[in-house]
Amino acid sequence: MSLKHSCNDIVIFLGAGFTHDLELPIMSNFSSESEREYAGIGTPGNRTKNAVPILLKAGSIFKKFQKYSSNTGRFMNIDVNNMEDIFCLADIIKGTSIGCNIIPDVDNLEIEEIITNIRLWLWKIFQQCPPINKKKLRAQENKDKYKAFFRFLIEKHKSHKNISIITTNYDLMPEFFINEIKGECAYNIHSKYNEWKTHSDSTNKFVYINHSNLIPIYKLHGSVNYFFDNGKNKDTINIVTDKLNSDVDGVGKSHAEVFKKRPSLFPLDAIAELKKLNNNEIPTPAIIPPMYSKIESMAWLKSIWSNSLIAIRNAKIIVFIGYSFPQSDGFMKSFFQSALVNRKSPNTPIIINLDKNKDIKCSYCKIFNNIDGKNFLNGTFVNKSKDLMNLIGEKLRN
Repeated sequence: MSLKHSCNDIVIFLGAGFTHDLELPIMSNFSSESEREYAGIGTPGNRTKNAVPILLKAGSIFKKFQKYSSNTGRFMNIDVNNMEDIFCLADIIKGTSIGCNIIPDVDNLEIEEIITNIRLWLWKIFQQCPPINKKKLRAQENKDKYKAFFRFLIEKHKSHKNISIITTNYDLMPEFFINEIKGECAYNIHSKYNEWKTHSDSTNKFVYINHSNLIPIYKLHGSVNYFFDNGKNKDTINIVTDKLNSDVDGVGKSHAEVFKKRPSLFPLDAIAELKKLNNNEIPTPAIIPPMYSKIESMAWLKSIWSNSLIAIRNAKIIVFIGYSFPQSDGFMKSFFQSALVNRKSPNTPIIINLDKNKDIKCSYCKIFNNIDGKNFLNGTFVNKSKDLMNLIGEKLRN
């Protein structure tokens, strides 16, 4: 299926900072969030949940591998509280067989099993949906700002502007909010895949696959609703797309009050449901560490990156939200260079950035030409979302 692009596209590039106002963790506070989640799993209210033993094991292994990783601190700096550093370290050990694939300090487990449990633990952290959790007060307070932004994107998409969402995040917040405002989105992954179905006759989709008229969402590092085929075949993924009628918060209210459709993935017992659909095997989330050598080896991931490159190549406007574009990330710089080297339009894409770091403009100026300082908004998404929508609208009119 060929996707139409007009060199008038809008690319929305989302980093971890985008969901900070929804109380999802970012790199700097992932460890504290992990500790909080781990402590909460074993509480009396959760002990009857089918997924608890699986997730307790995954969290324990993650913590032990964190401690093991700290050994490198004798020789060089390492941030064991940074999820990406830990994930990448495990993946390198596996890929290069440094030392031994058995890690004595982590229950004598093979590195492959450790990585599987790291993926499950990251799934636990990022599969949560703060806007439907009444205990997440900041998320409740801010969710309308997110709804307004995605409503704005859908309106622009319908007015013949091609909008693509590209994200390095694992969470489902773009999909969730688009669904909440009765919009539709698609992944457009062109590779062999099977599709999880909560009910065999279900046609009620939370998100679609390969639909050219809907807003595409390209997830560069995988997603919490992508699962490797039986946890073994990394070239094929299964995708949760259906909706499930579920109790929104389940505390002190009748089902009649809180019964609502939402992705089948969000309930804590989702692993138990997925096991039933996977011959009683624990599925492995298709969450990819930011190590880009795997793009070529996984057809579905290559498809995501290829479609992202096309969208960037044809973009009139590229909007970065909560993405710091670190200079250490040479691959992403090369990725944008490869996207723009064959650009058909002679016009330089307009770069818009929203980030709470007021110095972020310096990083972008080293990567893109003709940066206009007026296009940089300093602050959180919630504080500046209205200004951002006004700025995008202004640039579209020019």
